Amino acid sequence: LGLLPIGLAYFVFTVISWLLFQSALWRLVGKATAPALFITLPALLINAKCGQNGFLIAGIIGWSLVAIRERSSTSGWWLGAMIIKPHLAAGIGLLALFERQWGAVWRAALAASLLCITATLAFGLPIWTAFQTGTATTSAALWEGLFPLERMTSVFAALNRFGLQPGFALTIHVISVVAFVSAFIVAAKARLDRDLFLAMGACVTLLIGPYNYDYDMITLTLPIGLMLPYFVARAKVHEFVALIFLSWVALSNYLWIGLRQIWYGVPKIEASMQLWTITPIALAVMAFLVCSVLRRPAPAIPSGALARAYLRSGGKFPA
Repeated sequence: LGLLPIGLAYFVFTVISWLLFQSALWRLVGKATAPALFITLPALLINAKCGQNGFLIAGIIGWSLVAIRERSSTSGWWLGAMIIKPHLAAGIGLLALFERQWGAVWRAALAASLLCITATLAFGLPIWTAFQTGTATTSAALWEGLFPLERMTSVFAALNRFGLQPGFALTIHVISVVAFVSAFIVAAKARLDRDLFLAMGACVTLLIGPYNYDYDMITLTLPIGLMLPYFVARAKVHEFVALIFLSWVALSNYLWIGLRQIWYGVPKIEASMQLWTITPIALAVMAFLVCSVLRRPAPAIPSGALARAYLRSGGKFPA
């Protein structure tokens, strides 16, 4: 698409990647699609504005989840396609392992290998030197705090922006990743409901890498859609409003930067003007809210305004 005029390339890429994401989301969560999109609206707008790959990545992960849930042989091919952004595939890879879908694992490895071979044949061996150089440059820039940390969503970025030295921040990030994965293993052994287990895998995949941006959080739409029927059946209206508020706060990083630019009257935010990285904090509070609500016993006949609205929309509550 880089050979096309920039406006046309943006339009083609954004529309096609949106359709991939939208189709996967509908197949995965059905009638919960609209409310899930509303809950993560800021991330959708941010990605559309900057032409990033959030729709593409969320679409690939979404179809991976669909295939894993349906035990389809295509799950490995979708997972292998995540070689384009492998640090966001770790949780889905663990999900395939916990589901004992060994065919998906080897197909993912085969797909990733074929894509690397194809790229090498198309562009030659120097692309690997370029890849190594680019990776080293990115790592150094991340370590030195040269990226816009207020747009990043990882535990590492938050701690670094709050003033912790990169080494210490990374150590705590690794500890948190171990905790997330351990909780995922416990959920696998506890035989958590299938959709909630898939939702947990999608959440874990967003929390593993230290290098994540606000547009990557479009993937959060998938687990939100999966858990919504459980949440709505148990939640009060004010808890649903709190869920939306926390999600919008967590995903509106780019908006806060724009407001900051207006406040300072500058075209670009310098490091000294950066905001705190609040995404992990808001996500942690949101996770606490969701877990607190889901721990309640499901009513035999869900009642309340939220439940009635969800049923009218054609949705169904899980047994």
